[in-house]
Formats: sequence, structure tokens, C-alpha cells
Amino acid sequence: MVDITGAAGARGGEHKELPQTHTRMDLKTKEERVKEGITLLKRLHNVGIPKFNFGIQTIQARISEWASSGTAVKEVIAIPNYDRDAHLTLPVERDKTAELVLRQIPQ
Repeated sequence: MVDITGAAGARGGEHKELPQTHTRMDLKTKEERVKEGITLLKRLHNVGIPKFNFGIQTIQARISEWASSGTAVKEVIAIPNYDRDAHLTLPVERDKTAELVLRQIPQ
């Protein structure tokens, strides 16, 4: 398992509406989401998986959507050429960190 977690807190939710308890101060800004997304993509590149892999392109698209929309994401994305699943968690709350954990697919 390779954990290439981002830079600011813990976990997010799955493409869902925010609970009414959140205030604007509790949510990440677009700038914070972009910064965390770039950090995740750089770390993913550092583990040696090329960016032209379909799974990586899907991860890039999800991060881009999250950075633009501010909608939380929690998804598992297959990277079959490397026998891995990418567990992607992109939260909107400031006290939680974006995560990308690569797990080996059981044989």
C-alpha cells in the first residue's frame, strides 16, 4: 500500500450535499483545493506511474472537478496495468486532508 496523502486534514465524502452545519469558514477555498490537488498529483508521479495511464487520467479529472466545483469526492479508481486501486478522498472541509492511497489488487 502506498499512501500519497495531500497536505491539510483527514477524509471527505462521496459526491454529496454538504450538511447544513457547515459554514463558509469551514470549507476549503478553490485555491486550497488546487494546491492539495497539485500535491497529490506530484506525489503520484513520484511513485513512478506515468500520467498517460487511463487510471491516472481519471484521477486527474476527479481532482480537477473537485478543485473547480468544491464537491466532495470519495472513489476507488482501478489502475490495472500496475495491479493497483487508487482510493481517492477529496474533502471540502478545511480540517480534512485530500488522500490518495494506492492498494494492491488481490490476486
